[in-house]
Amino acid sequence: MFVVLRGGIASKFASTGVSKELCKILPQKNVIKIQAAGLTRAAFRDENEVPLIKPFPYHEKPYSVMNMLLDTHKCRVHKHSKIIVIDGPPASGKNELAKQLAKEFDFLYLPQPNFDDLLVTHWGFDARTLDHKLPKSVQSWDIERFLQNPTDINTAAMQNYMLMMRQDRWMWALGHIFCTGQGVVTVRSPWTDQVFAKAMAQNKFISAGALEAHTDLCLASLHFYLKPHLIIYLDVPVEKTLQNIKNRGRKEEQNSPVITEKYLSNLEENYKRDYLSKISEHSLMLIYDWSQGGDTEVVVEDIENLNFDDYDELDVKLQDWRFTGGWIWKVHTKHYTYDRDQYLHNLDIMRTDVPEICASGNDIEVWDDVWAEVKDSEYDPKFHPYKGDSIKDIMMRTRPYLRPDHVTPLMKKYYERKARLDGKK
Repeated sequence: MFVVLRGGIASKFASTGVSKELCKILPQKNVIKIQAAGLTRAAFRDENEVPLIKPFPYHEKPYSVMNMLLDTHKCRVHKHSKIIVIDGPPASGKNELAKQLAKEFDFLYLPQPNFDDLLVTHWGFDARTLDHKLPKSVQSWDIERFLQNPTDINTAAMQNYMLMMRQDRWMWALGHIFCTGQGVVTVRSPWTDQVFAKAMAQNKFISAGALEAHTDLCLASLHFYLKPHLIIYLDVPVEKTLQNIKNRGRKEEQNSPVITEKYLSNLEENYKRDYLSKISEHSLMLIYDWSQGGDTEVVVEDIENLNFDDYDELDVKLQDWRFTGGWIWKVHTKHYTYDRDQYLHNLDIMRTDVPEICASGNDIEVWDDVWAEVKDSEYDPKFHPYKGDSIKDIMMRTRPYLRPDHVTPLMKKYYERKARLDGKK
């Protein structure tokens, strides 16, 4: 399955100023229109602060050039449209905090990706069941097997795949914000991936060449994405992290050669020295001592007290979210929905000098033959006539299934609010 990475990673995973209602206008002569950025929890939020704009159903279709031309709506991104990233060491409580914050602010919660997202097809077939038929260089590899055998030749390819999945998940978050206006809370981001790749190299799980190749992928791709508004880092000492991992009792983590004081110390150092110091130039940041857990209410209050507006057009911090033209939000919407595959192709960098991420032509041919035997391999999601997709629907579609449906609940709220406002007229 990892032949995809070695032969093209993305092929598998497969004007005028913005309106015053949505943006804060700075009092300069040459007006730069910058989004207002105060954030209030949903229970205390003034409904009038959120513009009444119909969400775009990106789960059904991407936002194309034609949509850009015909969309008469204003920018859906508003003062409560924020991306919050929860980061920290393993077993620190990131997912729990992310879910609680998403509930408090009425944001979408997106967990970090896992290898089931990549290796299990839309119809439930697990590609890992093919490994016994494949040469080693084109077999799959995932976190569970990495934890038991971290020096396997496929570890480097696995981490490159994780980078790809993080980028795909990040485009999901960005696309959701631009298509609906709803904020997102997620766990880790594409920029986090370098922390883990470096720790793997420091512990001899991957070679220096593999780390260099991973760095090349990051340099070729990460600059295309808008950075988060806010990073929340949960700081937990290494000793406590070891105890937390033991207490959560995951079978693959027990007695793992990966879960050591050295590896976790490298992770902590890479987080603080490399990741946090660099990302803080662009995003706001909150850091908490989470060794004994923490109070979500305190975090919520701290977020509400942040001043997202305290920056002008020349500041680097939050610069990604200051739009200078009436069409730029449409461009972003198209980029993170319609152009998703194109962005993932930025990871198609062949490093034939790194054996861990290369496979021979003969091995790739075996992979092609084995995969062709899978009954569903020739059909994309929503284009399968033997899985209930009608020929009529297939003929009308131009692209396969995109995302799970997080739009319908927002569409319902939109129509309820619209009916309520129409009734007052």
